[in-house]
Amino acid sequence: MSSEEKERDLNTGLVIIFIIASGIAIAIICVYLYANYYNGDIITDHSRWGEFGDYIGGVLNPVFGFFGLFALLLTISIQVKELQLTRKELRNSSKALESQNETLKLQNFENSFFQMLRLHNDIVNSIDFVRGGGNRAVVTTSGRDCFPVMVQRLSNALKPNKENIEDLETVINIYEKFYEEHQVELGHYFRYLYNIFKFIKNSEIENKRFYSNLVRAQISNHEGIIIFYNCLSKYGNKKFHPLVVEFSILKNIPRSLLFHESHQNWYPDISFE
Repeated sequence: MSSEEKERDLNTGLVIIFIIASGIAIAIICVYLYANYYNGDIITDHSRWGEFGDYIGGVLNPVFGFFGLFALLLTISIQVKELQLTRKELRNSSKALESQNETLKLQNFENSFFQMLRLHNDIVNSIDFVRGGGNRAVVTTSGRDCFPVMVQRLSNALKPNKENIEDLETVINIYEKFYEEHQVELGHYFRYLYNIFKFIKNSEIENKRFYSNLVRAQISNHEGIIIFYNCLSKYGNKKFHPLVVEFSILKNIPRSLLFHESHQNWYPDISFE
């Protein structure tokens, strides 16, 4: 039994006790007045009983008035307490409803989030490199194993420009040509990855970093390298780049995998390992 219910029961008990005590008190007063008025004799004359009734009425009317006033004040006091308890219950119900709504929002978010994460992994697993064509086509690399290959291909594209490897514009131009050659593999990958982080950012959940870290944990080092250079190019610098910085997506990428150590300066807000 809650404290509110106990208090209600106590108030009801007080009212009952008051009524019983009042009845007993009135009965005692009537007996006392009768004994005092007739010296304890039993009266059979109806006219005498009428006189006694008038006498009792004159004596007890003020008493009844006092009890009536007291009962009214007691009733008002009980109603005030009941109103306070009702308000308290309403506040508790409101808090419980808010908590339930927050839980429901979190459940809806997590259902969508983990579904998006599964779909992204499916996209990664669908990436493959094929050698040959037609009936002779052979899948040589698939899934996340494609990203070390792509990093090596990008590295090979940068080798002829070693003297300009520290120039941001040169690196961006080479990456953009590389992206165009691998748009089939990377286009869908980046669009969906961007939307996952955008979904986290636009959500109403409190611990957004927790969920962004879950996504980041899915990203391999070689994926991070491709993301690093993609977000410097026109294909990611406007929309994806701010999210990469906000959620520290590239934080765990080893600096040794960058094509030049000076490239880390292009992300001044991120501390690389």
